[in-house]
Amino acid sequence: MNELNAEQELQFIKQIMEDSRKVVDDGRDMIVWGVLVAAGMVINFINFEFQQICSDIILWIFIIAVGWFFSFWSWKRKQRTKPVRTFGVKILSNVWLSCGIAMTIIGFVFPLSGMVSDQSIMPLLAMILGIGYFISGAVQDERWVKNLAFGWWGGAMCMVAIQGAYMYLLFGAMITLFQTIPGVIFFKNVHFSASKENK
Repeated sequence: MNELNAEQELQFIKQIMEDSRKVVDDGRDMIVWGVLVAAGMVINFINFEFQQICSDIILWIFIIAVGWFFSFWSWKRKQRTKPVRTFGVKILSNVWLSCGIAMTIIGFVFPLSGMVSDQSIMPLLAMILGIGYFISGAVQDERWVKNLAFGWWGGAMCMVAIQGAYMYLLFGAMITLFQTIPGVIFFKNVHFSASKENK
């Protein structure tokens, strides 16, 4: 009986691993969030270094609202086109949902409470993004995605070292390099695979 249970458990683990290798992200969320956040960081830098062109609070409420709206729309779209979800897809969806909720709380609730300074937010967000990419790379069995985590963690340490207005530019560069560009790569790969299947 124990041998049968062990065999079933091994088969279940193998199935999860196979499903996980089939997880493909189309990169849309990565691109949209990357562009939105990078633009916000540039505006923050201008506000900090030169003159206030808009309220930081209103700016980030708008950016986060647009980002979450797009993510929800993208999720609903995937539910309609691909109603069957593998275990790997469920893991990734929940990992990034939890990361997104945690980053939203850190970005809005913590500064208002005075627990975290404004400049401490970006390194904390970079650490969470690193966790998200590390897990995603492991689930997708993609070493290069997993390695993006080290870029986020290294960038977080750099931000702690430099501080000041240039942290905004550094975070903007990081989200472009470690999120937007990988998102474009995913997007191209998905559409290239789809075009090959249609031929």
